[in-house]
Amino acid sequence: MPISTSETPAKSRLTVAHAIHSGGFYGAEKVLCDLAREQAAASPYAPRLLALLDPDQAGNEVCLRAAAMGVPVDRVRAKPGLSWEGLRAYALALNASGASLVHSHGYKATIFHLLSRWLGFHRVPLIVTAHGYPKDSGGRKASLYRWLDLGLLTAADCVVAVSREMEGYLRAHNPMCRPCTIPNGIAAQAVVNGEHPLRAALGAGADVPIIGTAGRMAPMKNHALLIRAYARVRANFPCRLAILGDGPLRSELEALWRELIPDQEPGLFPFQPKVLEWMADMDVFAMPSNDGEGLPIALLEAGMLSRAVVVSDVGGMPEVVADRVSGLVFPRGDEGALVRALEDLLADPGRRESFGGNLRAEILAHHDIRAVHARYMEAYAHALAA
Repeated sequence: MPISTSETPAKSRLTVAHAIHSGGFYGAEKVLCDLAREQAAASPYAPRLLALLDPDQAGNEVCLRAAAMGVPVDRVRAKPGLSWEGLRAYALALNASGASLVHSHGYKATIFHLLSRWLGFHRVPLIVTAHGYPKDSGGRKASLYRWLDLGLLTAADCVVAVSREMEGYLRAHNPMCRPCTIPNGIAAQAVVNGEHPLRAALGAGADVPIIGTAGRMAPMKNHALLIRAYARVRANFPCRLAILGDGPLRSELEALWRELIPDQEPGLFPFQPKVLEWMADMDVFAMPSNDGEGLPIALLEAGMLSRAVVVSDVGGMPEVVADRVSGLVFPRGDEGALVRALEDLLADPGRRESFGGNLRAEILAHHDIRAVHARYMEAYAHALAA
């Protein structure tokens, strides 16, 4: 059922089109959907989804979720890469949507928008959210897109970084870019029913601690480091490990698991629609990313669930997790430090509870999607004025 917009008269609302080229349902997609939900409920802006799809692609997860919320979905099908036809198809869909503003959530959408505007196909203002810039994956084509995106950000009407670290990265790589920081947010009042699907899937009793993580199985997430650390930790502390997600490294991670932990089936599980129920079974949430993070939504979700966390000093994660106050922060890539952090938390349930409570307080105070949405309303006004 579409979300009611009765609090803001339809005739007075401007349309904002959220543009994205999505390969799954990850952090950027969650932020997009949460913002669209807030806007649909009550804001000066009526949301739409502008989905960039491959020629034979009917839709994707973010299209399904937007449609389920009653958010109109405009599909732009274009062959991979840049082409005149693709840019024109984007502009035709945008002009037909009646959007007064486009909010881009990825570099392909940013490039398509700005190049088609430069060609004179439309004059719609653009706000860009830089969710992250992984520099160690994606190949030559992805590197080219990132290079183009960073250069073109100067032409955007407003640029938002999701962490102070990301803001510094953008300024360093494009001195003419003037981003502001709006940290990611989540629906902090989400309800968890206590279904315990992860414990059931692992066959782990309530007395067995679970180390877990959630995220795309890609190089930047460094799940291999977590598997190597777990192989060492389990020798001293009976525990289990679970990795939730999908991605190109699944088979490689399964092979590493079978090599290091031959007596146990790999605890790798696909994307879960009820991911919070699965994460609620984790006693320690670990995120050992080595590059390119903005501010992971999974980390905010773990904090909202009062999980004890161990994170690397990458991206905006140290801006959320205060070391030895609301979690443990270790140097990226340091396997020994990760092992020690995991063992420290496994050995001390009281510390886990204290860290989890402190992190939840941080999430509720600074990362509620309602407060984040209010800041985006200011950014939208700035983009339209520009």
